[in-house]
Amino acid sequence: VCGGCRQPEAKIPDPADPGSGRDPAVVGKNLQAVPGYDLRRETWSETGKDLNPDVSPDGKLLAFASSSHGRFYNIFYKEVGREVVVQKTTTEADDLAPRFSPDSQSIAFTSFRRGNWDIFLQGMADGDQEKLLAGDEADEIHPTWSPEGTFLAYSRFNEAADFWELWTVEVKTGTRRCLLPGIPALFPDWSPDGRSIVFQRPRERESNFYELWTVGRDGSRLSRI
Repeated sequence: VCGGCRQPEAKIPDPADPGSGRDPAVVGKNLQAVPGYDLRRETWSETGKDLNPDVSPDGKLLAFASSSHGRFYNIFYKEVGREVVVQKTTTEADDLAPRFSPDSQSIAFTSFRRGNWDIFLQGMADGDQEKLLAGDEADEIHPTWSPEGTFLAYSRFNEAADFWELWTVEVKTGTRRCLLPGIPALFPDWSPDGRSIVFQRPRERESNFYELWTVGRDGSRLSRI
């Protein structure tokens, strides 16, 4: 899980690969036949791949990463239910995992443009400049917004310890903090009330078996789910 995040080239499983045993066309037909599903196609890339979708909180926009316009993944967005797609980033490196802010006015994403994975912020308005939120010699991935939009939680790779740790960054000031020093943590997400963060923690070092834990946004109340 972690190793793939640290590669300069995104390693994305292909659902059309016969080895996966899942034909997308068949899967789509099965879903459409099940009552209660509203299955609609949202992207129509002729080349490349579309992945990491995120719907804006107001339900109007869909952001995603795509390699349809070149060798690398960039961030795109579109209105839900419409075909016109807008390219938001243009870099000679992979931009992945876009996440809309709670007010739908910004997108946080992970980028390899500086030679390792960093976290950037991009406003939705025309002319908004990209802002580096978390970027140093370590890899930083999987940004996720606090409900009020003032903080991002993310995973940062601790090279010395050889595992990912849980960090937060205040969007306005850029102040960063490691919530759980020395404790492995991956793929954080905030609770709806903003009081705690849930994350994935390995049972043992270098093990592929994971459990779910929560921690308060101040680093207290560490609890195993």
